Amino acid sequence: HVIIIGSGCAGLFVAQGLKKRGISYSIHDKTNPAHRPRDWSMTMFWSFRYYPQLLPDDLLARAHEAQVRPWYRATETEEMVLRNTETGEVLKKVNSPYAVRVHRAGLRKLLLDGIDVQYNHELVGIEYTSSGVIAHFSDGTSEEGSNIIGADGGQSFVRRMLLGPRAEPETFPQYEMANLSVRYTHEQGKYIAETMTPHVDYGVHPKGIFFIMLYRNAIDKDDYSIWTFHFVITFPKELPGKPFRGQSNANRLSVLRSLADNFAEPRRSALKWMPEDQEVPNDSIRVWVPTEWDNHEGRITLAGDAAHAISFHRGQGMNNATVDCAHFVTAMDKVNAGEETMANAVSEYEKEVISRGTYESSLSRQLTLTIHEWDRFLDSPIMKYGGNLAREIENFNPGKGEGHAPAAVEVAAR
Repeated sequence: HVIIIGSGCAGLFVAQGLKKRGISYSIHDKTNPAHRPRDWSMTMFWSFRYYPQLLPDDLLARAHEAQVRPWYRATETEEMVLRNTETGEVLKKVNSPYAVRVHRAGLRKLLLDGIDVQYNHELVGIEYTSSGVIAHFSDGTSEEGSNIIGADGGQSFVRRMLLGPRAEPETFPQYEMANLSVRYTHEQGKYIAETMTPHVDYGVHPKGIFFIMLYRNAIDKDDYSIWTFHFVITFPKELPGKPFRGQSNANRLSVLRSLADNFAEPRRSALKWMPEDQEVPNDSIRVWVPTEWDNHEGRITLAGDAAHAISFHRGQGMNNATVDCAHFVTAMDKVNAGEETMANAVSEYEKEVISRGTYESSLSRQLTLTIHEWDRFLDSPIMKYGGNLAREIENFNPGKGEGHAPAAVEVAAR
């Protein structure tokens, strides 16, 4: 019986994978993520190959429901375009076969199908027994299981219980960050949508400003007034000449608008046209490069952002989380079949997760630092690999770094 902590996308992927295999599980969360007001989009591409290990056939057939454009069917020619946002010049095009954008709320809604989450269950303690583990919750209840998997995000409580101060993610106070969901009038939205690259419009300004343009929710392909655009902007703290962090929402909006004339279209208009009541969250960039933890002979482990907090500049967080989930449920299948002990199965799972997570989080950390310095950005991981699986590209085509996946990822995306 596996106790899953966290009902975000990673926790639900684990639950679906265990359910598919007939393995007993329960899933717990301190709050219902559906009640959180914020949403964002994510790219799913090379991790699609793991969907059949995690999802039943009926959910595989409905995977398009989580897309930001549910009416769109991805092709083998999907691409990310990297631009100089001062001039609009295309620096590189990176092919990502069958890649799609999903929104967090839509993917979570899909993955909730048939899963019973126990909400208001905040984990407060873990007790290790001779036969497994007991999870204790803030409401006074407890549950006994064979092991616990912490899939509770980048600020994971389970990780903190395992590692104490070593669990704290690294932050980057030298950079400001705004993660925006923006709505426009029909005419404005139509202009922006028709001017930007539809899959991923990735932009960097020579002054060190990162500005990615994405769709977050585009339900009706013809009514742009109900589209929500997803922009992420990061820039050096001193660049605007006035404070961003700690300011009122109106002042943060003013700071972003003050940057508009630095950009070519459509970014210039996208900033100038933001409505007066536009919410401008003041977020932080966080990275946690994994380190080994004591899994108490397989009784406790981590997955997703809890196991490796990867900065978003290369878009690897959800893809790597999906792979974690697939490998974990495969490990539990071996235990359930008597092919492996829990201790051996979890330890082998963790070796791969930590190795891959260290590589990807370190690569993304490098990009976070180089993307704000123009000359270094031109030789950065995003220019070499795009968002594709860097290790796979290196092994397939060593030394060339073309940024093309060696095999099209077609499962579920079709």
